[in-house]
Amino acid sequence: MLLSFYLTLILLINPPKIDTAEKLLEAMQKKYVGKWAHTLTFTQYNTHYEKDTISGTSVWYEAIKYPDKFRIDFGDPSLGNAVLFTNEMIQCTSLRTKN
Repeated sequence: MLLSFYLTLILLINPPKIDTAEKLLEAMQKKYVGKWAHTLTFTQYNTHYEKDTISGTSVWYEAIKYPDKFRIDFGDPSLGNAVLFTNEMIQCTSLRTKN
């Protein structure tokens, strides 16, 4: 027990050098094996360009449920502008506008 404490202390004081993507992925896998989230949501802010000039912006609301469901809402989710990827199928919702 005391040995594991000292090994942990040594690693905290002098963590292994992670200088490649491969080492990073190995460290993440080792740390999080069996602990990965089954769902993930995030917001993506986009900037649109035309001829090197900003022409607009948009927001995508994205949700993933592993292993086979991925949804992107384009703009306000209540408007129903979305695409849903499930297994080998893609579904697009009808476009609606705000009233």
